[in-house]
Formats: sequence, C-alpha cells, structure tokens
Amino acid sequence: MFSFRTLRWLTRRGISRRRLRGGFLHRVLGEQLFSRALWRMERDSVARGWIVGAISGSFPLGGVQWLLGVPTALLFRANLFVVAALICATNPLTIGFYYPFCFVVGCRVIGRPVSDFHWDNWGELSFVEAGTPLLAGTMAVGGTIGAVGYVATFVLWPRRKLNSPPTA
Repeated sequence: MFSFRTLRWLTRRGISRRRLRGGFLHRVLGEQLFSRALWRMERDSVARGWIVGAISGSFPLGGVQWLLGVPTALLFRANLFVVAALICATNPLTIGFYYPFCFVVGCRVIGRPVSDFHWDNWGELSFVEAGTPLLAGTMAVGGTIGAVGYVATFVLWPRRKLNSPPTA
C-alpha cells in the first residue's frame, strides 16, 4: 500500500517509468533503474538503505553525501527513499550538534585529546589537523548508526511467510 502511494506521488510530479525509459538516467544506469528494491519498502532493501544512508549521510561535506549515497544505493540495490531521508537527517539544524559530537568521537578514535585543539586561533588550525578527527568521528558514528539500524530492521520487521497474504 505504501508503495502504491509513493508511486502515485512520483507520477504526479512527472516521474514515471514511461518518462524515465529512454532518458538520460536509463541510458546511464540501464534496467537497474527500474529495480523493485530501489523503490519499494521491503525488509532487505530498507536495511541496506539504512546502512548506506547512515554512512554516506554522516560524511562532513554536504554535496559529497549525495555523490556517495546514491551510486552506493544503486550498487547495493538499497531503498533510495531511506538513503535520501538519512542523508537529509544531517541538515543545517542538526549540524551544530552532530559534527561537534563526531569531532569528539573522532579524537577518541585516533587517540588524540580534544584539548590539543585551540579554537581561538582559527587561522593556525589546518584542515588536515582538524579534519582528520572529524572524518574519523563521522565514519565511526555513521557506521555505528548504520549497523544498529541494519540489525534493528531485521529484528523489528518480521519476515512474511511466502504463502500468507499481505497484512493491511
């Protein structure tokens, strides 16, 4: 039922199989663009979408999140809606809390005390010096969130028996 509503919503906005077939995306991606796993809320594809979206969404540079997330989702046949939602979760409202937390985690991961950084001298603080803990922290936090979400999807989403009718 959710998939039908989603399909109807996309069709109203001009995105349909008929319009995509033969277009640029279809020429680049081939028939993989129409894979059911990318568009339907199924247990396996949602779990893959959760881990791909959490890891790519935690990357510190906004545009790179999409450049990492969408091709990886296509490669692993992960649900694109879940990937997009998790990438959008690190929006400008959450960055002020998320990235400082990731920076502290990254300092712990690489074994460097947070007190080594003097934030009053921004000109002397290099990107490599501050970027390494941030990148390590975002990958650690994103990987943890992705792994927890992946396992939680399989634990909380019951597998439907093949012979039983779908529940409403």
